[in-house]
Amino acid sequence: ASSSLTATFSATAAPTIDNTPAAITVVSGDNQSAVAGQPLGTPLVVRVANAANQALPGVTVSWSVTQGGGTLGSATSATNAQGQASNTYTVGGSPGPNQVQAAVQANTAINAQFNATASAVSSTASVDVADFQFTPQDVTIAVGGTVTWNFNQGTHTVTWVSGGFTNSGARSSGTYQVTFPTAGTYQYYCEFHGSPGVGMHGSVTVQ
Repeated sequence: ASSSLTATFSATAAPTIDNTPAAITVVSGDNQSAVAGQPLGTPLVVRVANAANQALPGVTVSWSVTQGGGTLGSATSATNAQGQASNTYTVGGSPGPNQVQAAVQANTAINAQFNATASAVSSTASVDVADFQFTPQDVTIAVGGTVTWNFNQGTHTVTWVSGGFTNSGARSSGTYQVTFPTAGTYQYYCEFHGSPGVGMHGSVTVQ
């Protein structure tokens, strides 16, 4: 007697996706502001899709500054599995409107715009000293500006790494002020809870 064995295989063809970019849209990062010459807080993100609004990975996006100067993190970036590409942007050195364009490299007529604002550098800044940290940790002011530290909790110091400023000494309340006549970046820390660049520390950028 003889017998035969049979096997049945089935397969489903994956749907074909049109890989032709038809649209690029802003996902996040539009309408931010930063002090002139400083980076925006969040990246610029776009999404590239085909005519059916399906996300397209691996598409090269070209980035360019169209107003205000400033600096992009890179000239191009590729979309990920979600069809999204991102970039960083530092606004121009003068107060005013800034604009960045993101375009599909293969067809720059498909593009999207980001708007940002470069704000004037303030002549004053305030830093809270509490909870074993300086808040904000880093501040930017204009040449000739003044920073005020407000001591609210615990005993801390503002001790300078450089700049020749008089240190605050140990304080648990009250305020301490420094006026900055020269451009530069000045690092400081708390003698009790940090060291230069470590633990409880901060910086003042003067421009």
